[in-house]
Amino acid sequence: MTTDVAATRPSLVSTMRRGALHGARITAWAIFAMAWGQIATAGYGLFAIDSLPMTDAGSLDAHRLLGYATEIVGLVLVALVVAAWPRWFLLWPTLTLLAVLMVQPVLQRLGDDVAMLGAVHAANAIVTIGLSLLIARRAAKELTCHG
Repeated sequence: MTTDVAATRPSLVSTMRRGALHGARITAWAIFAMAWGQIATAGYGLFAIDSLPMTDAGSLDAHRLLGYATEIVGLVLVALVVAAWPRWFLLWPTLTLLAVLMVQPVLQRLGDDVAMLGAVHAANAIVTIGLSLLIARRAAKELTCHG
């Protein structure tokens, strides 16, 4: 009888993998929301420059802070995905998202001197949104198919 129970009980590795996949899905949705928040705070900061009692740089502080927080959450996402031992269809967009998140502040800094790189900084936010959505959906699929 104990062998029947052991055969139906999920293994510790399977339970940890499912937990990591759930965490990855939630974290990807958090990055999705944070990227939209960055777009909103950038727009607000740019349009509020004249009306707020702040300097030009200060009006974008919320945007900048949210950007750095998003990078940290991106690192957590990578750790969760690696811990879940997923297939490549989940790992490659996660690693790509990490690269996109890490290049974002570089594009911003270079965009001060080269306007085209500033434009790429804005477009990169859209890439972040798309990749985080893809990762959230693929993590959910991995849970239902192979979790």
